[in-house]
Amino acid sequence: MFVEKDSLYRRLTRFWHVFAALALLSVGYILTQNDNEKAEILNRRILGNEFYQTLVFLLCFAINLGITVWVSFPAGIIMFKTLDRHTFTNVQSRLFPVYFIIVGVTGFVQLVVALKHKSFSLSSSNPDLLLLACLCVEVLNGFLNGCIFGPYMSGILHKKISLEREEGVIPPMIGSKLGENKEYKAICKQFGMVHGLSTIVNLLAFSGSIYVLYYISLEVHLLAEHCS
Repeated sequence: MFVEKDSLYRRLTRFWHVFAALALLSVGYILTQNDNEKAEILNRRILGNEFYQTLVFLLCFAINLGITVWVSFPAGIIMFKTLDRHTFTNVQSRLFPVYFIIVGVTGFVQLVVALKHKSFSLSSSNPDLLLLACLCVEVLNGFLNGCIFGPYMSGILHKKISLEREEGVIPPMIGSKLGENKEYKAICKQFGMVHGLSTIVNLLAFSGSIYVLYYISLEVHLLAEHCS
């Protein structure tokens, strides 16, 4: 993997190493707790029990879904249509590392809160199992794109831009000479494949966030029925 030395992805790699270690320790601690009221605690709803845990869960959900919608759709589309490709690439290389950290951390916090209140097993209800799966995908989205796909694409784009600047062109107007360059074509193909995987993971995480919204609505409805 080739990533330029001053890349923000490289500078944030240490964060992902520490975060992954703390995440594994935290999840392991939660899953190995033996409390006398374990069955009662694990079967409680996420919302409406402990105020601060409910607040943290909802806050992290709102941040996760909000930033995903904004970065993936309005911001990304507008920048792509407004900026030249080199400027667009430079902006994305600064924006995406921070974006993936935010979605990874907020997804993990939601997962921790869910694990404290729900029992997840093969006998669990479908909504609970889907909630767990969706939150795991949110965390994986931040980790895979922040640690693997993102840095890899950043390195590919750095080399691609270097070739374009040597020819004095900016896509989509690359000229016939560069368009027939085998190295350039291989780089573009490689980028397309990795970018496709990254986009799929990001869209899966976005779909997961939509399901979490449905799950929250379901719990709010149940609480309203209980209170009425």
